This record gives sequence, C-alpha cells and structure tokens, in this order.
Amino acid sequence: MAPPGADPGWWRLLVRDAVTYPETVALTSVLTDERTRQRLLADTDGHLPHTLAHTPTLVTQLARVTNRPWLAEQIASTSAGPLLLWAQHCVRADADTAAADRLWTLHMAHRPRPIARELTAYRGIANKGENAAGGTRLHLGLRHTSDHAFTTGLAHARAYAAVHGHLAAPIGERFNGFTLGRWLSNHRKFPAMPPEHVAELEALDPW
Repeated sequence: MAPPGADPGWWRLLVRDAVTYPETVALTSVLTDERTRQRLLADTDGHLPHTLAHTPTLVTQLARVTNRPWLAEQIASTSAGPLLLWAQHCVRADADTAAADRLWTLHMAHRPRPIARELTAYRGIANKGENAAGGTRLHLGLRHTSDHAFTTGLAHARAYAAVHGHLAAPIGERFNGFTLGRWLSNHRKFPAMPPEHVAELEALDPW
C-alpha cells in the first residue's frame, strides 16, 4: 500500500500502529474479559506459569481472535515477555489483591518506542548513509544502551560457556575481568527481560 517512490523503511514505521490496530483491539478484548482470567486460573491450578504452554486456553483463544491458527504453537514455548508476565500477575492477583495493580504495568523492556522517536532514529541513520545491510544494527523499538550492555555481557557468557560447558557461574565469579556471576544472577532475577535476550542465554545454557 506504500505510495510509489516511498522509502519502505520509513513507510513501515509510519503505518505500524494502523496495521496492528485490529490485533490490538482483539488482544484487549481477550485480556480484559474476566472469563479469560478465570480460565487461566483453572489451567494453572493457581501455580505460576513458567511458559505460555501452561496457559493453553489463553493461547488458543488468542489464535482464534486474531485469526492465526498457527499462533498457539508458535508462542507456547515463550518463557519471557509481557504476555507471560500478565498471566503470572493474574495468578498472583487471585491470592493478593495488591498484585492486581500490576496487571496493566508494562515494563520498559517490553515497550515499543513511540513512532515519532522511531522515525527520528531512522532519519538519523539514513542521513549518515548507514543501513542495516552495512553492518549497523537498527535499534528501533529497543533500548540501545541496555542492548549494548547485554551484548557485552553475552559475549563474556558465550566465552565462559565455551570453556566450562555451562553458565552456572558462582555469583562472585569474575571471567576475563568481567563480573559474570553477578551479571548472570541479575538476569535470572529480572522478570522483564526482552524475549530475544532470554533466547540468546537459553541457547548457551537452558538452566
């Protein structure tokens, strides 16, 4: 639908919210339905789900309302991200009314950047003559600083795993001058890690 001669990258950012609007409405209708939470509690039997596979009714319902039959299988193994956190808060809220306030709190790690900031970042990269194919990664929608810090830690974790075959480093462990044990501990305790970061660590050591 882009007009002739339009920059594909610019156009893709410009229409992001409009393109995803129907799915946004469908997702909202499911999550705000009290019956959804009742079914979730029945599926989990009051236990915190560690992946979306523990909430089969929810993922099946999302696949149905978004008209994507393949979605349930694709997201079932999800072990991080805003939807799983929402499911965990639902379970906690059943026993602790104070936890209900966190149902609609979206951690910074899971928030897309506003379109205006996306376009500004894209324009800045274009003005410098850079592009994704040239080796410069676009951080549109992610936190550049935290991504850079994670990439640094991941490089040390990868080197450690290559030597030891695991990432079970003691909390005080230093590796090549890097406080790897503390870094790993902080990431294990942080519930709002971006899913792509979780996947990169799990690829090194599922534990």
